Amino acid sequence: MSQQKPDHITLPAAHALGEDAQAQVPFSRPSTPVPAHDRWGFVGLGNMGAPMALNLAKNLKEQGQPPLMVWNRSGDRVEKFTAMAEKESVPVQVAADLQEIGRTCDYILTSLGSDQAAIEVYAELFKGQETQSDKGDGIIPGGRGKSTIFVDTSTVSPSANKVLAINQAKNCP
Repeated sequence: MSQQKPDHITLPAAHALGEDAQAQVPFSRPSTPVPAHDRWGFVGLGNMGAPMALNLAKNLKEQGQPPLMVWNRSGDRVEKFTAMAEKESVPVQVAADLQEIGRTCDYILTSLGSDQAAIEVYAELFKGQETQSDKGDGIIPGGRGKSTIFVDTSTVSPSANKVLAINQAKNCP
């Protein structure tokens, strides 16, 4: 026998306040905020990155957001990924280069397989950041360039992370 979930609750503390305060209150679960126009980018479509990027692209589609912008160092990974996305009817946009992702995206996720790849990729992403014309508190002193959130899921050493932090600090005063 299945139990039905109630569609309302009575607040226990309301008993002390009298009948008027014992009104039934509907359940309330705040919805997850959905940005209206943010662009998401994903760099690194290898064994780890491709499934993460596909999942993100599906969620962006469900939320009515712009397609995920993707890029990979090797073209065959991009082709494989776009075929996988097309098979699942998930729109993605392939960036012309890393600077386009750095210039365009508000959130950039990376999944790279080596220290050198991460250092090279982030250098290009930062160059793209430097060419932004949007207003914000981004990487250019005086407020030129929008703020971008980077999420790095790469397999890199602590020393490579230190280099990335130093490079980021140089580019994001």
